[in-house]
Amino acid sequence: MALCCLGYLPGLLHAWYIIAKYPEIDREPPQQDSSFSPISPLPQPPPPPPPLPPYKPRGISNRPTIQKQPTPPKIGIGIGIETEFLLQSREPNSEDVSLFRFARRCAIQYNEQVDQQHPRMHSLVQALWQGQPHTQWCLHYDPTCETRSAPWGIELISPLFRIYPGSEWRQHIRATWRFLNENYMVTGNNNCSTHVHISQAEGYSLEDLKRVAQAVIYFEPAFEALLPASRRGNEYARSNWIDNPALAYQNLSRAQSLNRIENLTTVDELIDLMNPNQSKYFGWNFLSIKTYQTIEFRRGAVSTSVTDVFMWVELATSFVQASLTAPTSVANLLQYPATVGGLRTFIGKAQLGQPEMYNPSSLNQLFAAKDLNSRLDPNPVGQLSEEKQLKLEKKIIADSMSNPVLDMIASAQAVGTI
Repeated sequence: MALCCLGYLPGLLHAWYIIAKYPEIDREPPQQDSSFSPISPLPQPPPPPPPLPPYKPRGISNRPTIQKQPTPPKIGIGIGIETEFLLQSREPNSEDVSLFRFARRCAIQYNEQVDQQHPRMHSLVQALWQGQPHTQWCLHYDPTCETRSAPWGIELISPLFRIYPGSEWRQHIRATWRFLNENYMVTGNNNCSTHVHISQAEGYSLEDLKRVAQAVIYFEPAFEALLPASRRGNEYARSNWIDNPALAYQNLSRAQSLNRIENLTTVDELIDLMNPNQSKYFGWNFLSIKTYQTIEFRRGAVSTSVTDVFMWVELATSFVQASLTAPTSVANLLQYPATVGGLRTFIGKAQLGQPEMYNPSSLNQLFAAKDLNSRLDPNPVGQLSEEKQLKLEKKIIADSMSNPVLDMIASAQAVGTI
């Protein structure tokens, strides 16, 4: 008790001393305005920065490169090539922190290093077209091969090439792949593919389209045996027969499907039959025939070398040309077995000449290690997993917003080169 008193009395005395020394201090709580808030409001954030201006390809002179393109003759075959792969710089750069920056730097580097006799390159990743689209190589975002870091999943789209005697399209492709191999590591996975768009200078008639469509259905087992497993039962390159609600879903055999095609009377009917529900996600896409006069081959696997690119281009273009030059009857088609060997003979008998246009050695790489008697029935895609369905929906949305190949074809049509 005594200790408590000893502690209390000094404290009391000290308090009286302070009050006596500072009597002017007002100890009543201040009156606050009714609008006062004990927490100060946060300042408004600054407005977002303006969007980046469209990327412009730059040449050696550090000025926008304007290149006059020779007008190709309106003969031969037109092609556009889409290759999806994984790309990583051989010399890592601190700027490669996003696909946008990586693609922009790749295009700048290409335009500085590759001779200007070859088409220029442009990045469409978060950017707009500059110049004439059909004359440029294009780097493009594709959700099917998307990655979050290096190696970057990206799509490379070729200019529109015209294949005719004396055309330099192969030199242009070699120059681009030489640049890629010198500066980047090119790899791929099962999400990557190669597509080839094929057009004719004179367009496609209904009879032409029937011949191609019938050959597609008939030789599908041979293509199945040629292709890697990743391209079989693929939701982005479905079977035009077994995944088709109007053909195999109706229990039509291949022979009956050929007759169904033979009896079509309009191009619209053929498009609706080969690409039901207006979906391009079949092995062969006929949707762009009426507007752009192109057939798309979507079954090619990933290309990680220029040899791979030439192989898929040769297969697609030779097959279409063989279909067009074969005698126009289902009976003639049936004389070939629907095997790897039968397909090779079908293409060979078309006697596609002119080395500048066709190079059979490119096909040897594809056929060499295959059993010529082999054939496989296609795998139906069936019900997709939730993950695959979401990815497909993302791809559909992306394609509806941007389709560089069709932009290129429209550009070429506008200036009269096709």
